[in-house]
Amino acid sequence: MILLGGIACLLIYVETFHLDTNLIKKFGEDYRKYKNKVPRLNLLYGFIKYFVRNI
Repeated sequence: MILLGGIACLLIYVETFHLDTNLIKKFGEDYRKYKNKVPRLNLLYGFIKYFVRNI
């Protein structure tokens, strides 16, 4: 289960690169500016935030 979960996370992370490319084509420079302000995908930070919120 852990192995499959790790593979799924890796595939999702790789897919974000493809999605970003399409969004840059669609929205241009505005999306590029937005992308520079926010992290692509930070799983560790997301898990920490989730657990702190639910304690």
